[in-house]
Amino acid sequence: MTITVTQLKEARLIAKQAEEELYKAQAAKDKINKELAEAEAQANLEAELKKIAERQTLADKLKAEQDRIINQSPEEKAKIRQNIENLQQLQLTNELVRIAEKELKGLEQENVNIIDKLSNADKHLKELITEQAELNNELKQ
Repeated sequence: MTITVTQLKEARLIAKQAEEELYKAQAAKDKINKELAEAEAQANLEAELKKIAERQTLADKLKAEQDRIINQSPEEKAKIRQNIENLQQLQLTNELVRIAEKELKGLEQENVNIIDKLSNADKHLKELITEQAELNNELKQ
């Protein structure tokens, strides 16, 4: 089988066209990859901008609250101070109640011990009275 010059030229032309199509396809692929990377970068940027906007909103709210507190009237400040003092007093009272309850439990236990000792003393006293009565009876006889 022999290849003619015409067939060879046609084969080269087809190969050249295929190579050009390959370059075009590669260029299209590169362009798509570049666009994809740009889209991802844009999406990341938008997400970061959204986070920044949310943080700024929170910062603005905090600043407004600080300004409100700073600019309160003396009466409002006095009321806040009184509320704080009342809260501190309540906390102190709660602590004192807790201490008193602990002391009360200790005293209750001590009371139980004293009652037990009195009961034992009463029992011994009754035994002594019984023995004394027996001795008195023996002495009378």
